[in-house]
Amino acid sequence: MVQPGIVTLAAQERSATGPWMFMLDVDPGTYDLIAADASSILIERSQLVTTSETLPTIDVAANGTPLTSVPATIAGGLEGEVVGTDVLLITQDDGFVTLTTATSTLEVVPTALLVSSDAEASAAYATTATTYRYTEPSVTVADPVATSFALPPRLAGTFDLVGGAVYVGWVTLPTQGSVALGVYGASNQAVVTASQSWLAAAQASGLVFDTSEPGWMPAWSFWTRESYDEQLSVSADDVQDGYFYTSVSGAPGFAQHEGERRTGAVVRRAARCGMRNRHAIACP
Repeated sequence: MVQPGIVTLAAQERSATGPWMFMLDVDPGTYDLIAADASSILIERSQLVTTSETLPTIDVAANGTPLTSVPATIAGGLEGEVVGTDVLLITQDDGFVTLTTATSTLEVVPTALLVSSDAEASAAYATTATTYRYTEPSVTVADPVATSFALPPRLAGTFDLVGGAVYVGWVTLPTQGSVALGVYGASNQAVVTASQSWLAAAQASGLVFDTSEPGWMPAWSFWTRESYDEQLSVSADDVQDGYFYTSVSGAPGFAQHEGERRTGAVVRRAARCGMRNRHAIACP
């Protein structure tokens, strides 16, 4: 690809510099090729993959279409945060791309490039060294790209390791969504989740991996033998206003990484029909 940017063909690669080479591990099948840089996008639909091959050089400046810049309003940004937008595009043949800016301007796929089976949605995020907040409003087919966003609350948590058990405590949480404590090592991860109803019934102000529980195996406590990061998160995708995700990490730089990982999971899930359903677009 000539420009820095992103290439998707069932799998995805990106580069901050150009020109660059990409290699995608793709099963045989029919896929939409999507390539984008900061200002243009190229969509080549229904590309048949049967064997290993070398694609022609991708030049989105020469062969793509300029993205459409749309101003957005993002409420709830706080001092010290980087606030930006995402536009998510899912196409019929497993095409997916997230167009991200670090501003309050959406870079939207032009209407002329879209077909009826595509799903396009917009989102906003805010991030610091240890926190990540993301919201994707519920929209309609008639207006698939929202331009007004209200960020979820920013989390604050106290992380600790007590008697071999990883713990996180809090003062306040959003009143909607599933609450999770995640522990992430180099090659292991563990997550415990709790519903809002359980937290209320237990009057809980924290979550813990309780290694004293009967049946707990010492080998599961990987955090006692390797470095790890921990994260408190709250997420919901069935609320009236759409989907949201908010997290705080015990390590600088980790919260944004994990937030983006979660966003990527949303995109991959959407490619399997979820996002089309959520935005009332018919699935094949």
